[in-house]
Amino acid sequence: MTSSLLVRLLNPRAHVPSPDDDSYYSAAVGGLAQSGVRVDADTALKIATVFRCVGILAGSFAMLPFGIFADQPGGAKKRATTMPIDGLLSATPNRYQDSFQWREMLFGHLLLRGNCYCRIFPGPRGPIDQLIPLHPDRVTPVLLPSGAKAYDYRPPMGATERLLEDQVFHVMGLSNDGLRGMAVIELMREALGLALATESYGARFFSQNAQPSGVLTTPGTMNEEAQKRLTKSWQETHSGLANSQKVAILEQGLTWLQIGMTSEDAQFLQTRAFQRGEFATWFGVPPHMVGDTEKSTSWGTGIEQQQIGFVVWTLLPWLVRWEQAINRQLIIASDYYYAKFNVKGLLRGDTAGRYAGYAIARQWGLQNANEIRALEDMDPIDGPAGEEYLNPLNFAPVGENRRPATSSPAPSNAQVQLLAHDFVSRLVDKEIGLVRKAAPKHAAVAAEWGAWLTDFYGRHAEDLAATLHIDPAAATRYAEEHRQQIAEHGVGIMEQMESEWLSRLVALALGGE
Repeated sequence: MTSSLLVRLLNPRAHVPSPDDDSYYSAAVGGLAQSGVRVDADTALKIATVFRCVGILAGSFAMLPFGIFADQPGGAKKRATTMPIDGLLSATPNRYQDSFQWREMLFGHLLLRGNCYCRIFPGPRGPIDQLIPLHPDRVTPVLLPSGAKAYDYRPPMGATERLLEDQVFHVMGLSNDGLRGMAVIELMREALGLALATESYGARFFSQNAQPSGVLTTPGTMNEEAQKRLTKSWQETHSGLANSQKVAILEQGLTWLQIGMTSEDAQFLQTRAFQRGEFATWFGVPPHMVGDTEKSTSWGTGIEQQQIGFVVWTLLPWLVRWEQAINRQLIIASDYYYAKFNVKGLLRGDTAGRYAGYAIARQWGLQNANEIRALEDMDPIDGPAGEEYLNPLNFAPVGENRRPATSSPAPSNAQVQLLAHDFVSRLVDKEIGLVRKAAPKHAAVAAEWGAWLTDFYGRHAEDLAATLHIDPAAATRYAEEHRQQIAEHGVGIMEQMESEWLSRLVALALGGE
């Protein structure tokens, strides 16, 4: 932390703007589309599909359970409720907003403008007491000569203020320079401009159309002044919805010739229907969620599969982006504590499917009864029965007598391999992720890096033995080999060895060596 942090600690409440401040609502991102319509984040939200997509994504993100966790021996994790940052992010990020409002607002900024920012204010809860949103249109990230990042903030009144990196919490979307995310409004400007122009055309069609399109004809000729009087009279009498059904009285030989150009002929409705699916594609939202049911099967064979696809391929990448930003910018002891969103509630599926999955996990020792009951918001079973893990019969050592199974036939070896592979792959991914995260902090000093690897893989061996119920000596040998390979060849070796590590650990989990 820089010395500026000490100044802010001594004056924690100075210049804290309310989320109602005008600084949050300036529309600078956008421009003029080729359709001639001005497009920015505010006008884009006037399009029903865009508003719905942003609302679905921001609302889904804001309602997810969230917390700060710490890994425990045996592979368990514990909610770090005593850490101020946990309550700040999950309940009260500032004096004006609750967590849902705060997250929904910031995610809306991120979706439309590619970035969201909060100014960090210290106070009674520590170095991070409040996170006050800054409107992205008023913030410009800059790269200083020292290589550090800073932010130029333009308040509604007064001069531009330069904020240091530790004064701003910044989450960016897809970026091409590493400083700021790209605004989706800029990228989809022409599609938005076409939608706004189409909507404007539809409104004018109904408000200004003087009966169905056609022409007035006369057998004689009319001078220019007579033509103007006739046009004005016709428009005043028959233009607009209120006059659309009035009887037209034609004089002096005038006749009405219908030319039949309607909004359907101009493919007005087809254009609007196409745009609905196009905007859903831009935001990665299943078409059925925005009212487009014609092509809903392209996301899966049913609504449940579409929901799972939405969570996995659309929402989850955003959650990882947020988790990593929080870990890097807001959590000091990020080697031990980490942010985590819980998406299990969105992936639960129907009752029959959930219970079938629970049965497999219970039968093969992946979950105990109380873990399953917790997922269903049920009270735990008192005593050892709720904490006991079942041991499948075909996992028993050779020669050991066991009571023969009297229930349904055991799954095939291929099924067992698949379940073990799925479970073990999470442990390998976690190991690689933690090592990669620690490398930039410790690898520059050989002694420090070696000490970290020794400590980490010592704990990792204990966790594997407890989680997979394997021989501690075998787990130690497995972990020690990884430590030696990384110490000798660097973290790049993990990409080459990941498949081999996974196969080896699956074999250990299934009773091999």
